[in-house]
Amino acid sequence: MSLLERALADRGEMRRGDLGDLVGCKYWGPGRFARALKTAAEQGRIKRTGFGRYGPAA
Repeated sequence: MSLLERALADRGEMRRGDLGDLVGCKYWGPGRFARALKTAAEQGRIKRTGFGRYGPAA
């Protein structure tokens, strides 16, 4: 999840697909990227800014 935090801190708000490409989620295994996004958002480490969009928490 810290990888997601760093990517969003560096690049700002982005679409889910673009974030996934940036962090190489296709190599993570089935369902792991979605779980990581959900968990990070629930913990307040990142925030969901709209439909399919995420941004840094602060």
